[in-house]
Amino acid sequence: MLCHNAFGQWIQRRRKLLGYTQKDLAEQLVCAERTVRKIESGALRPSLEMIQRLAQVLQIAPDDYAAMVACARNHPNLLPATLMPYNTTPYVAEPQITIFTANPSTPLFGREKDIEQVRTFVCDTDHQVLTLAGAPGVGKTQLALAVAAEVGGHFADGVVFIPCAAVSHPEELFHLLAQHMGIQNTIPGNLETALIKAFQAKQLLLVLDNFEHLLDATTQLARLLIYAPHIKLLITSRIQTYLNNEQVYIVRPLTIPDPNNDTDWSHWSTYSAIALFMHRATTVEPQFALTEHNAPMVRTLCQRLDGLPLAIELAAQNIRLSLPLLLEQLEQRMGLLTAGVRDGVPHHQNLQTTLDWSYSLLPASTQRLFRCLAIFEGGFAIEGAAAVCDCEEIATEEDTTTTDIMKHLRTLLDHHLIEPTSPNSSTPRFTMLETIRSYVLERLVQHNETEVVRQQHAAYYVSLAEALAPHLAGPNQETHFQMLESEYNNLRIALAWCYRNKEAHQMGIRLALALYQFWDTRKQFHEGYSWCSAFACMHDLSTIQHVHILTYAGYFAKHIGASEQATKLAQASAQLERELCTELGLTHSYPILEQIASMCRREELLSFCIREQVNETHQTEQTLDLQKMVPVNLISYEVGSSPSYVQYLKDLTSREADVLRLMAQGLTNSEIAEELTISSSTVRAHIRTMYRKLHLPSRGAAIRVALEHQLA
Repeated sequence: MLCHNAFGQWIQRRRKLLGYTQKDLAEQLVCAERTVRKIESGALRPSLEMIQRLAQVLQIAPDDYAAMVACARNHPNLLPATLMPYNTTPYVAEPQITIFTANPSTPLFGREKDIEQVRTFVCDTDHQVLTLAGAPGVGKTQLALAVAAEVGGHFADGVVFIPCAAVSHPEELFHLLAQHMGIQNTIPGNLETALIKAFQAKQLLLVLDNFEHLLDATTQLARLLIYAPHIKLLITSRIQTYLNNEQVYIVRPLTIPDPNNDTDWSHWSTYSAIALFMHRATTVEPQFALTEHNAPMVRTLCQRLDGLPLAIELAAQNIRLSLPLLLEQLEQRMGLLTAGVRDGVPHHQNLQTTLDWSYSLLPASTQRLFRCLAIFEGGFAIEGAAAVCDCEEIATEEDTTTTDIMKHLRTLLDHHLIEPTSPNSSTPRFTMLETIRSYVLERLVQHNETEVVRQQHAAYYVSLAEALAPHLAGPNQETHFQMLESEYNNLRIALAWCYRNKEAHQMGIRLALALYQFWDTRKQFHEGYSWCSAFACMHDLSTIQHVHILTYAGYFAKHIGASEQATKLAQASAQLERELCTELGLTHSYPILEQIASMCRREELLSFCIREQVNETHQTEQTLDLQKMVPVNLISYEVGSSPSYVQYLKDLTSREADVLRLMAQGLTNSEIAEELTISSSTVRAHIRTMYRKLHLPSRGAAIRVALEHQLA
């Protein structure tokens, strides 16, 4: 086609079709904007180097490059017919798809069922998106590699595997897809269109590995799937993508022998966790074998590593240290498992970096809650999670509302960093793998939050135990016993922390007293004696609660057959009780002391008990009736503790004292907020702080203290 300045006009139309301004094109060509103006006006013939860059930026097919050079250099007024279509449609190269043939770097053990189920989802269902989700280090990538290698022949155009770990931004992902599909350079505005054209007629499996940090790309992926209905996505991610028509497959840890039900070590190598450990261990130490002697240690090691393949592989690499030393080193498991493999993406090379990666993906407020949750052992409920975060040193008031706690827990569930233990229960509980918990405990130490969170944890469980104690003899007692049993690991942690901290001894005694009925009914006499006697030996306390803890220590000593110790503890209780001269506490130790005397056949002690009870004539009939009505283990913290509140009340701020005074007058939280011109949430925050400072379990207890001290 003969036309004045045909080449320059062709460049101009092509530029506009692709959405470039002259400035945009100049930036792509790395030249001055006036150079583009001169080429388009015909005032400048481009060099061969410039023509090459123009062909690349304007998406000219390789077969048409010679015609473009001839026109630009020799016949600028004659446009070849082969270049004319470029003024009407962008050029997209024919995709060059490579069939995926890679295999997992390590043989898979115990994943046969997983591979079959994932293969079925990918090949035989209508789900266009399948996400492999699970905890860090559980083996999602290895499973995806195994499935991709197996199903390649099912897709006419093969499998495209995109490792996303090194991709820092969603836009980079689509440029990476374009490279895999053979799409030449294009401006961002047309990249999505070019990808749709490349994918829309293809039947292939697109594997996106380590996708969790690219969730902002899901909108564009969704559009791509609409226009490319024969494309299927297999995604590995610690977080669900929530793409339309997504099926989530949770990858579970490897199987481990149950020490309670399977004691025959000879077939333990059929369990996938043991099999993986043996495979990696014999690679390092060929002479290593599973024997009757070392099998229990291998099982224990795999259990303590939660059946996580990455953790097991890293531990097995240290087999030359010997199994006993390996188990000992697991107390500092992050230190042991930081030496990893040299291949693989960086955050998969060892357990530390894997968990660092997961932790970094969390918002800062969720990280704070996550650190606090590590303090729990054996699981936690939502109320407990809120309680441990409820302090100024850890979180703001906005972070500790139930709604916010639920939001953070949902995030942690989505990231598979915690798991529900009773999803159908009216009081749901959650737990985390011990390997993850150990990691998060280290983060808690690094942030200097450990003691604050342990104090919050202990205060919460003291309040919980005291709230449940009155119901352990009621019509629904079994329900309340089960609640204590579900929290028993945490109750032990709270007791241990109180014992170690002198300032918390009084709180520890309150907790032990609240658990007396639980230990007695469940016949956990040794446990009860251990804790009660430990707190009974605290010589820095002389309160009615100390009287009671001495008495219960003697009671439990009697039940475990320690007669002499039982007698000494009960006599010490009676002596301290007499010294304190507390009306309601005065005869408290004598009934139990009498039981001890009878069981131990100590007639002189029995006579002493009877004589002391008869001589306590100052007790009124009303007091005795009240003692019969109040369970013996409740007297300590419901009736006998009032004198100590004088000091606690001094710790309240003026605003907290105002809130307590108005509570005692019968005002609701909303009415208190209106009276003090503050928000209801601020009132709730003051009440929570007040409960903690006064060591109170309920609103009723706070009102009682206020009335007794004439604060109303």
